[in-house]
This record gives sequence, C-alpha cells and structure tokens, in this order.
Amino acid sequence: WGRSDVRRFATPKVKQTGIYDVFLDLRTTRAYPYAGVSLICEENLWPANSSRRTTFECKFVDERGHLLGTGISRFQYRYYLGERRLNAGDSLTLNISHNMKVPVIEGITDVGIELKINR
Repeated sequence: WGRSDVRRFATPKVKQTGIYDVFLDLRTTRAYPYAGVSLICEENLWPANSSRRTTFECKFVDERGHLLGTGISRFQYRYYLGERRLNAGDSLTLNISHNMKVPVIEGITDVGIELKINR
C-alpha cells in the first residue's frame, strides 16, 4: 500500500435521519511488519459539503506483544471512528491513506468501512 494510494469509500444516500456509527475494518497478513498503522481519514458529507480530516493510530498488538485481531493466517481489526449525524438523503465519502514513515507498506490486504445506524 503506497503512501499516495488512497482507499475511497462512498456510502449510498441514507434513507433515515439519525446518528450513525462509522467503523473502519482492516485485514492484515503475517507479512505486516509493524505493531500498528497510522492512517489519515478525509471525510466529506454530501450535500452539506462539509469535510474533516483526522489522523489516527490503529494498534495491532498490545503492550505484551499479543495480537489484538482475530484470525489464523489473516487478521481482522475493527476501529470505531465515531458518530456522525446524517439526514435522509445524505451521503458520506471517506478517503483513507496511510501516514507511515516508509513509502510502501506490505501486509495490509483489505480496508473497508461500515456505516451503522445507532439511533
């Protein structure tokens, strides 16, 4: 995954106004050499045209060196990105890239998001 490679996700327009939880899912292999990954997330809310940019750390191992993910040959991790208030007809776009010191990281095989209505 190159530093300039951006994973882009656009949700369909939501049908219901409410508070939505946003989750990021990552999958790695044993080839991933680090204890975590630093990510940049750029969010755009349409049609309001509001945006925000956040940087966050995803830990893959605890302080004792134990994996925090689930799996055998590939490891699944889920991170809570927070709540978003969406109105019926709104769509959320997320652009995710890594912020590691090395230009290319190996071993992250999948990146995904889930938008789930909370209330």
